[in-house]
Amino acid sequence: MLDALKRPVDAADHPLSSQSYIVPTPAIAAMYARVRHCLRRGVTGALIYGHTRWGKTYAVRYCVRLLRHELPRVVVLTFGMPQNPSQTTCGSITDTGEGWAGRCWALLRRFIRSRGSPGRFR
Repeated sequence: MLDALKRPVDAADHPLSSQSYIVPTPAIAAMYARVRHCLRRGVTGALIYGHTRWGKTYAVRYCVRLLRHELPRVVVLTFGMPQNPSQTTCGSITDTGEGWAGRCWALLRRFIRSRGSPGRFR
């Protein structure tokens, strides 16, 4: 009987095997609602923070996918911390122009200048 069943997806390609799925939890839905609220109000940037290993990265990935699906003309940029940041890198989360965070801010400013006013992305 089991030999007669044909799998629609090979077991190696299944999302459970590759861990390429995200379950939309109530917390992710609340974060997405807050992001949409920020977009409606014209907020041009946001910072997502919280305890380690609490799902921030997956929540952001889910929100980015949903935003790109619902608002295809909106530019979505995300920046994250390196995998194993040093103490110096963690200490430079300011717009001082130094370290990893400074490079991200410089890149974002250059992108905005090249595209015109940030208000165009609302």
